[in-house]
Formats: sequence, structure tokens, C-alpha cells
Amino acid sequence: MIKKVIGDMSEWSGLLKDFYRQIDDRSITYQMLSDFVQHKNPFPESEYTVWKRFYRDHFNIRTSLTSFRIPHNPGGFKNVMFVIPLNIEQVLDKIQEHFAVFIDTRAKEIVFTDQDVSDEPYAIRISKNLKDTESLYEEYITLKEILIYDFKYFLEKDLYKDLEECDKHIDIIKNGFNIGKLKIYWNTQQSKLHIYLDYNTSRKVCMVVRS
Repeated sequence: MIKKVIGDMSEWSGLLKDFYRQIDDRSITYQMLSDFVQHKNPFPESEYTVWKRFYRDHFNIRTSLTSFRIPHNPGGFKNVMFVIPLNIEQVLDKIQEHFAVFIDTRAKEIVFTDQDVSDEPYAIRISKNLKDTESLYEEYITLKEILIYDFKYFLEKDLYKDLEECDKHIDIIKNGFNIGKLKIYWNTQQSKLHIYLDYNTSRKVCMVVRS
């Protein structure tokens, strides 16, 4: 059976010539081509657009993030996060619309300590895996940052049925001093978030890269 080709050969020839040129100059990457072959979108939304929509839809805050520089990735920090001026109470109130939040009495003083890195929006890169070491580039993540990041992840991936539990450890830094250690425990099957004081000395923490 003869199959008809839409468009004449000169059009296809020009299109393919431009296609291979973009492969050659790496305008089209291997991942983009792989996604296309699998009928996936090879041009996903920018991080700016994704985070802008998240804050608009879940916090009713409209903000432009394009003027804020994303930090360089020194390796292992693929995930990008934009943080806007929200206090920890606002973040927990929004999480409580989806999760029952339990904060250990002994952890409350640390939880509600002011941890804001900046009063202005900013961008950070978050380590792909929890780490037990740090490099020159890395800093500790704040409680507010990790709660927003995880909250967005669970909402967008709809992991309430797929992931039973997830826990992370963070060090709370204020004025350059470590004032405590917390364990954040998500139980997505039961839609619960627990925050405890962390007494585990052998632990992997979530690190970030800042501008």
C-alpha cells in the first residue's frame, strides 16, 4: 500500500535539514528527541511558569518570578524552587487544607522561629538526594522551604495513593547558629504531616544551593 506524504518533498527536505542542524548545534537535545519519539511534550513548562501557577492556585498570590536568577547547578541540584515572602503560619494553614498537621509540643518553639532567608522572592536549587555531607556550595534548607517544596510535589504528582510515607531531616539555623533539628514526616496515605524534634545523630539532611 502506498502511503501519501503531506507536503511536497522540498518542504520535507527543508524541514529535515533544519531538524538535523538543530541536532548538530544541540538546540535539540537527546532528551527532547527522546520525549518526542515517546509522544511526550519535548518542551515542558519553565520553572518560572510552574511555580507562578502554584502560588496563584494554592495561595491566591500572583507574582512575577522571571527577574530572579536561578543559582548555578554545581552537580546533583537539578530541582529548582522559587520562594516568595510567606511566613510559616501561612504555609502550615494551606497544608492543613490537605493534610492533618501534628507538631510535637517540644518542637513548636523551633517551628515558629523566624527562618525567612529574605523578605523578597528568591530561587534555590535543592539536592536530588538527601545528603550526609556538604560542599562549598551547599547550605541548609529552611523548614518553610522544605514544607512548600514537598507540599507542591505531593499536590502535583497526586501521590496520596502511590506513596505511603516520606520523612526528611533538617537543621534549623538562625543568625548563623544551629538552634535545633527537626524531622518532617509525611504520611500521604493517611493525609498526615508530623513535625518532631529529631534526636537521630546518624541522619541525612536536605541541602540547597543559593544565589
